[in-house]
Amino acid sequence: WRRIRWVSRHFQRKPYIVDKDCIRCGICVEACPVEGKALKLNRPAAPVYDYKKCIACFCCQEMCPQKAIHVK
Repeated sequence: WRRIRWVSRHFQRKPYIVDKDCIRCGICVEACPVEGKALKLNRPAAPVYDYKKCIACFCCQEMCPQKAIHVK
């Protein structure tokens, strides 16, 4: 079971924010369905992910008006 968690944590697709494209509107944070939010506003910088909380639903990516959130 530990190995499965390790593999999924290291190989799961994750969203990330392209700083130069982000306008810091906070829509991604509002769109996050996770209680306690998987990303936090970090003004004046782009929001920051807490990947331990992220469920990889990609709601943040879908809602970003600037298309500044990509997946790796």
